[in-house]
Amino acid sequence: MRSTAKAMVALCRTPLRMAGSATPGAFFGASMPAAQSATGLSFGLTEQQLQYQETARSFAKEKMIPVAAEYDRSMKYPHEVYKQAWELGRRGSLA
Repeated sequence: MRSTAKAMVALCRTPLRMAGSATPGAFFGASMPAAQSATGLSFGLTEQQLQYQETARSFAKEKMIPVAAEYDRSMKYPHEVYKQAWELGRRGSLA
């Protein structure tokens, strides 16, 4: 393996940290997720991500699903649904 490739592999294995920070992910301003492995990798969601997920699920369940079939039948663009999503801050991330 070339030395450049070895250096890239080593960098990928090292968690990014801000100077003086003992918290992995602090470089990105993230809080520590609950599920953290011994290698420093975390596939769990932060509290903020969990809240975002719950908001999106609630919006889909309460605002999108009840009207989806009608918009499919009529082939109309769901302006009102997108307006409500915009107000929640979801913008184009409804998918």
